[in-house]
Amino acid sequence: MGQPVVTGLSPAFGGVYGDPVTTSGSGVTEATSVMFGPNAATCVTVVDDNTITLTTPADPGWNTVVNVLVTTPAGTSAGGPTFAFSTPGLQPGVDSITPSSGPEAGGGTITITGSTLLYAKAVQFGGVQGGSCLKCVQGRQRLCDVID
Repeated sequence: MGQPVVTGLSPAFGGVYGDPVTTSGSGVTEATSVMFGPNAATCVTVVDDNTITLTTPADPGWNTVVNVLVTTPAGTSAGGPTFAFSTPGLQPGVDSITPSSGPEAGGGTITITGSTLLYAKAVQFGGVQGGSCLKCVQGRQRLCDVID
C-alpha cells in the first residue's frame, strides 16, 4: 500500500470550533491521524480506502488557511488540500430542528443543528422572536437548545 493521497475536502472551509468535514482521496484505510496544520482532527472515522469523516480541531487563529494531511503506516500525504477557518459573523446554517413541530403557545425545548451557530444571538420563528434561553453546547457547538 502506498502513501495516502488527499485530493479534496467537503466543505473546504468552516467555523473555528469543530465542524464536520469529509476527505476524499486514496490509500487512507489505515489512517492514524488527520492534521489541520499543527492540530489533530477529532472524531476521525475511516469510511473506506477513499473517504474519512472527521471533526475539525479548534482553529489555530482567525482566518487561517491550513494544509490537511493524512498519516498512515505507509507515510503522510504530500501537500494536501487546504481548509479555511473563518471568523464569527458568517451566516448561520440550519440542518435540522428537533422536534419539527410543537404547540403554538411555545413553552418547549428544541434543538437546532447546523453550522456557525456558536455565535447565534437570537432565534425567530416565522419572524417572531423566540426563545428565552439560547445556548450552544460546548464540545458540540453545532447544537443549540432554545427554551421558550
